Amino acid sequence: MPSEQEHARQALHNKEFLGSFGRDSTPHLDWMVTVIFYTALHIVEQYLAHKGLHPADHTTRDAYLWRARGLKPIWLDYRCLKDESMRARYEVASFTADEIQGHQERLARIETHVRLLLDTADKGRGVAVHEPGTDYETGLLEPPPGAQICTIQSCDPKLLVGLSDAELEVLADSVLAPRLQERLDHLLQLNRECVLDNDTKQKLDRLLEQVDQMNVLKARAMYTLRRRQKVVKG
Repeated sequence: MPSEQEHARQALHNKEFLGSFGRDSTPHLDWMVTVIFYTALHIVEQYLAHKGLHPADHTTRDAYLWRARGLKPIWLDYRCLKDESMRARYEVASFTADEIQGHQERLARIETHVRLLLDTADKGRGVAVHEPGTDYETGLLEPPPGAQICTIQSCDPKLLVGLSDAELEVLADSVLAPRLQERLDHLLQLNRECVLDNDTKQKLDRLLEQVDQMNVLKARAMYTLRRRQKVVKG
C-alpha cells in the first residue's frame, strides 16, 4: 500500500502536470478536470495513510470523506471533482476555462484543509478519522438517540436489542421517504453541476446525514438478525 509520502509525491507530480496546461489556450480542458480530481484523491489519500487507512476503492474512500468529522468539510468539493471527472471520462463532456478555474479553486480548498489537518496531527492534536463509536470497516456507526443498545460490556455493541425479529426486518427493509429521496436526487444533481451555494450545501449535508443514520440502523438491524440466526442454528 502506498505510504503517506508516496501519496504526497504523486499529488505533487499531478500538480506539476496540471501546470503544463494553459487553461485559456489548451484544447484539453477535459484532461485538466481528470488531473485535478486525481490530485485531490492523492491529497486525501495522504491524510488517510497518515491515519493508517488505505481504502481499496472509491466507495470506501467516499465513506471516509462523508462520515469523518475531519474530512467532512471537503466532501462536497471532492464529490464535485469526482463527478466532473467521470463526466469528462465517460460522458464526453466539454468544459470552459471558467469551470476549470472553479475546479482548481476546489482543489485548493481541499489541499489547504488537508494540510491543516496534517499540521495539526503532527503537533499531537490531530482530528481522528475514527470517531468515538465509529466502525468504518463495517460502515456501522453509533445509532441515534432512542435506539436501545446492549450495554453489557461483554455484549457486541453493534447489536440492537429490545426489538422483535419482525421489527428488525421492517427496519432492515426501510427506505427513504419518496419526498426526501426526490429532494436528495435534486440536490445531488445540483452538486454534480457544481452550482450549490453554501446554504444549499448545508441542506444537502444535513440530508446526507439523515440518510447515513437510516443506513446505520438498517445495517445494525440486518447484523442483529444474522447474529440471532447464528445463535438459533448453533
